[in-house]
Amino acid sequence: MSDKSASPIVVAPKTSRPAFYALATAALLVTILSRAQAIVVPVALAAVLSFALGPAVKRIERKVGRVVAVLVVVLVAVGTVTGFGFVLERQLVDLSTQMTKYSDSISRKVRALRATRIRASRDCRRASTGWSGRWINRAPSTRALDPCT
Repeated sequence: MSDKSASPIVVAPKTSRPAFYALATAALLVTILSRAQAIVVPVALAAVLSFALGPAVKRIERKVGRVVAVLVVVLVAVGTVTGFGFVLERQLVDLSTQMTKYSDSISRKVRALRATRIRASRDCRRASTGWSGRWINRAPSTRALDPCT
């Protein structure tokens, strides 16, 4: 056996970037994306719509040309969105016109509920002071007759 000692392996230290670089990169990306929002949002919406409407266009394209298929699908999609918006608008207008009726009905019911609660509380106190010897001091099986519990 040889008496040669193995030289230790020296690993060069990794040059790590300070945490500031990661933070600065994240801040720069957020700034760029927030400034480019006017461009990025419509492009992303167009990409989503193209994926959603693509199969319908391909199916119609087999029977008629590509331009006609795209026009038909776009018109149907715009008509659907417009119809949904119209129905939603009508519902909101109807709700706003009937809001006073609903508001009056709700406030009447709340007043009636509060009055019932006050009456029940008063009756419970009156019953517990006037009848406590009869109901509360009895056997546990008749305790269910106590109006305050």
